[in-house]
Amino acid sequence: MSEWLDIATIVKLKKSKGGFVVKAATGLPFLLQPDMQVHFVPPQIDAPRNAKVREVSGLDTDCATVHFDLPNDSCLDALVGCHCLVSLQVAKNAAESLNEELGMALMYDGFDGWSLEDELGNVVGTICDCVEHPTQLTLTLKLSSGEEKLIPLVDELLISIDDANKRIKMNLPAGILEV
Repeated sequence: MSEWLDIATIVKLKKSKGGFVVKAATGLPFLLQPDMQVHFVPPQIDAPRNAKVREVSGLDTDCATVHFDLPNDSCLDALVGCHCLVSLQVAKNAAESLNEELGMALMYDGFDGWSLEDELGNVVGTICDCVEHPTQLTLTLKLSSGEEKLIPLVDELLISIDDANKRIKMNLPAGILEV
C-alpha cells in the first residue's frame, strides 16, 4: 500500500462563504482536520500543490466546508475536482482520534476475500485484490470462471458496503464483466 492516502475530493467552491465543499473518499469517514497538511492531485498549473487545512465546518455525513491556507484567491477554481492526499500515518491518527475503526479496517485490510454482488444481490465474484490509485480504489474481481476483472470502486457505482458479511453491492455497468 502507498504511504499516501486519498481521503477526500474538492467538489465545489463556496463563493458566498469562502472555502470549498469537500467530500470524503468512498469507504472512509470524513478525516480532514485543522492543521492537516494536504497534497492536491492531479496538480494544476498556477495552483498550489499542497496546503494546510485551516478550518472544517458544517460536517454533514461525508461532506463539509473546508478552508485551506492558500496564498491567494486567484487559483481557487483550479482546485475544484482535485483529490486531497495525506500521509498514511496522518490519516491513521485522524481516524483513531475520531474512533473510526471501519475506515481504518478498509484502509489496511482491503477487501480481499469479500464477495461482490450486483444490484439484484447476485454474487458476481470474489475480490482478490484492492489497489489504491490517486483518484479511486480498483478492485480485482475473480469470477467463477477463474477470470479476473478490474472494477472501479467509485461512488457512482457503489450501493453498499456490508462489513459484517464482507460483501460489497454495486450497480455494475453493462459489459463491465465481459471480455
